[in-house]
Amino acid sequence: MQQYKTPAFVVFICFSTGIILGFLKSPVFAIFSFIAISLLLVYLRIFPYIILVILGFTYVKIDLKKLRNSAELVPFAQKVRVSGHIENEKFIRVNEIETIHDVRRIKTKFFIRNAPDIECGKVTISGVIRRPKGSFRIYLLSNKANGVLKLLYLKRIPTRKCAPRDYIRKVLKRNSWDIENFSIMRALVLGERIGLSKGTLELFKRTGTMHILALSGLHVGIITLIIFALFSLFRIEKRIALIATGVTLTLYLSLIGFKSSLLRAYLFFLAIIIAKLSERKVRYLNIWGFAGFLSLVYNPLWILNVGFQFSYITTLGIILTIIPRLKGIKGYIITSLLTSLAATLFVSPLQIYYFKLFTPVSVLSNLVAIPLVFVILSEVLVGILLSFLHAGVIAQLFFEVANLAIKILLGFLKVILHLGLSYRFEESPINAYQALVLIAFLVVFTMGVRRVVTEIKKPDEG
Repeated sequence: MQQYKTPAFVVFICFSTGIILGFLKSPVFAIFSFIAISLLLVYLRIFPYIILVILGFTYVKIDLKKLRNSAELVPFAQKVRVSGHIENEKFIRVNEIETIHDVRRIKTKFFIRNAPDIECGKVTISGVIRRPKGSFRIYLLSNKANGVLKLLYLKRIPTRKCAPRDYIRKVLKRNSWDIENFSIMRALVLGERIGLSKGTLELFKRTGTMHILALSGLHVGIITLIIFALFSLFRIEKRIALIATGVTLTLYLSLIGFKSSLLRAYLFFLAIIIAKLSERKVRYLNIWGFAGFLSLVYNPLWILNVGFQFSYITTLGIILTIIPRLKGIKGYIITSLLTSLAATLFVSPLQIYYFKLFTPVSVLSNLVAIPLVFVILSEVLVGILLSFLHAGVIAQLFFEVANLAIKILLGFLKVILHLGLSYRFEESPINAYQALVLIAFLVVFTMGVRRVVTEIKKPDEG
């Protein structure tokens, strides 16, 4: 494992293991699991890390207790009036709940059941709060939300914070060929997926490219690369360009909002920038662990979030299959193919378990879809910047390229879908335990292969 080279990786694994133990309902099973983990750490000669397991366990228990205490104050099944901020697509953060009988001061979040097309600002909502049921309860728990708010009336109060987002929406709508293109641009740039049709969403799901529509590591990576390239065009010294990239990325994400998926990706790429600035060797497993640990410190309940699991498992698969020193077109093709294959393999157990869907076709679809997304995002971002600088005529040229790229992307995905390499199950053929075992096997197997390849390369290098 080479824990001395990747301490942050081990820290994240131990801390997240403690959090998982905190969700176990059976005390006996939790104790046996803790003993088994302790023995494993002794075998690996890293027993002091058991402190992080205990810390993760305690940390999530405290968080769960706070959430339960706030839930006791929520007036379920009553008509209420709440005031708060729209946090993201379908969540509102409130500080006060007004019922017919009283006013309760409570800091919590609610999922808005029939949310309108609104993504930002202060709102006043009248509605009824319901208790979450089934698997949906886990989704709300991962977002620290206490219930579902069925909307009856909504009043939005515009704020200065929303002005840039509203401006970007207007620019995108004005320069889109149709509502479909506008919705995709809006999802890629602002992370707002409300306007996407069911047919478009299903197309991305069945071709294994749904991650394209969710602001994540892919988008932050592309945006970081675009920002750095723009600074490099002006021949700015590399260190200054890296600092400027980090600052600009922070400002951009502040503008569109630090959603959970964006925060994880932001921490990951910020760590890469810091490593580059310090002129240290970039160890991606360490950065992966660093970002994951800070994310769970911010919100340990994210470990239940499907997006969190998909994001980190996919990134881990890609990191473990990175082959350095491959250059040229051949190297690019091999790297892209391995990256797409790794992402598909590592995420497949979760995809089958959660969505009863297996999409081996995503290995092929992502090879073309990701470069097209790079083109779309770069053209749209430059177009928005030019529009802001009142260069609308030039900006329109960039938006034309983006519109054309979106049509090519949708056309390509429709062709891929007709290959029939996407399978939907009536019932999930694996359970959560089996999915975890499969992922663990892939991690161990891949790390084993990497070690063998490294040993084979050593004599050649000598």
